[in-house]
Formats: sequence, C-alpha cells, structure tokens
Amino acid sequence: MNDQGQRELQLLETDVLVKHLPRLSVADDVARRLLLGQCVQTDTAGLSIDSLARLYRDDVFLGLVTILMAGEITPRRLVATA
Repeated sequence: MNDQGQRELQLLETDVLVKHLPRLSVADDVARRLLLGQCVQTDTAGLSIDSLARLYRDDVFLGLVTILMAGEITPRRLVATA
C-alpha cells in the first residue's frame, strides 16, 4: 500500500466528535429543505425537545439539527455539500 492509502486509512469519520448525540435519518425531500435552512416536520420520537441530533440522509452525515418541539427540527450546523 502506498503512503496515500495508509494516510486515508487513518482518517476518522466526519461525525466522530458528535457520536454521543442521537442519530436522525431523513428522506431526500426533508434533507433538501434542511440544507436550505428551513424548519421541517419529521418524526422525532425518542428525541428530547431543545436537544441536538446528528442528521443523516442515506447514511451520509449532513450535520446537526435542533429539536424545536415534537415533530419539528431546524438546522443548527451543516456540512458543506457540493
């Protein structure tokens, strides 16, 4: 294996520092709206109000969201996407 391959094996996942937060997976349409900065309605069962959660679409980490109230989330800090 070359040096580049060895370095890539040592890279950590993007969400490594927030693994302690609960995970929330959303559909494409919900993710699209969140990436535009909009609040959305989605299933937040088991998540505490005013808490943070890790946001994923198709197992890709998108960033953090805040649970505003039961069923409503807003983006907090998102990963830049192309």
